This record gives sequence, structure tokens and C-alpha cells, in this order.
Amino acid sequence: MANDRLLKVAEQAATAVLQRHKVKEPPVDVEALAAAEGITVTYDALEESVSGLLVRDSSGNETAGINALHHPNRQRFTIAHEIGHHLLHPNRPEVVVDEMMFYFRGEPRDKGTPEYVREMQANAFAAALLMPKKFLLAEAARREFSALDEPAMRSLANRFGVSTQALNFRLQNLGMLQGM
Repeated sequence: MANDRLLKVAEQAATAVLQRHKVKEPPVDVEALAAAEGITVTYDALEESVSGLLVRDSSGNETAGINALHHPNRQRFTIAHEIGHHLLHPNRPEVVVDEMMFYFRGEPRDKGTPEYVREMQANAFAAALLMPKKFLLAEAARREFSALDEPAMRSLANRFGVSTQALNFRLQNLGMLQGM
């Protein structure tokens, strides 16, 4: 399956970034990683439906504009997502606008289009960057993950600086979640 291959590439790229920048534990400092990868991060009040955008100028410099009105966890995910676009999609248009509503709500209308596939891959990259499999396996060695244990899931999500929804998706995708 082509999508499985793209998701594997996203996972490998995120792991490589973490190794290159010697990230040893959560929470991952995505702003520092963005800067290290040559991306300037700015915060601006954007439309509610826009999480962020990545702009490449004529000199090749990139700026990730992040919605200042969104929750800090959403902002962290968006920065990680934009790093994913930067690394995985170097030949994309000069401006990529990422709409929040696209991510986790219902079935997308244009599933299978190149844009959808790029967004899916950037999301997979962001999840792998913020919640590295290696770090989650270390946590799993200490305890079992259960979607039914809301306080424990909230505590773990806080440790990684992500939403419980993002954590649940990641654990499900890795086959590490009990009680589902």
C-alpha cells in the first residue's frame, strides 16, 4: 500500500530529526527543532479553521505561521506538522495553509488527492515527532495504557505536551492501547 509506505517514511524522518538533534525525552521542544531545521516560527491570530501555514520566500527561507488563538498543544502539533512539510515535501507550493478542521473530523471530501496524502503524511510525522515510539515504549514498560483510564491518559498527554486525542490516535496506530 502506497499510504503505508508514506507513513513509514514520515515515522523514519521524525526519528532521524530526533536523533540528529539528540532529543532524549519528552516533551519535544518543537520550536527549537524548527529553528535548527531553518524554519522561523511566528504566532499570529489566524482564522479559527486555520492551524498554521508554511511560507517559503524567494530566497528559500521558510516561516511557519502558527495560530496564536489555538491551544498550546494544538500549536505544538502544528509546528511539528510544518516541520514535516519542510522535510517531506520540499517541492510543494510556496505557501501551504493547513486547516484545522481537516485533521481529525469526519471523512475528508477529497481523500486520495495529493494534497490529502501530503497532509496525512505531515500529521503522521508530527505525531511521531511529538510522541516518539521509543519514548512511548519506555512508558509502556512502566505501565499499561488504557483508554478507559482518563487521569492516566491526561497525565501522559501532559508529559508529551499533546492532547489526549492525539495521544489516543498515536497509541492506537502503534497498537499500544488497551481497552479499545
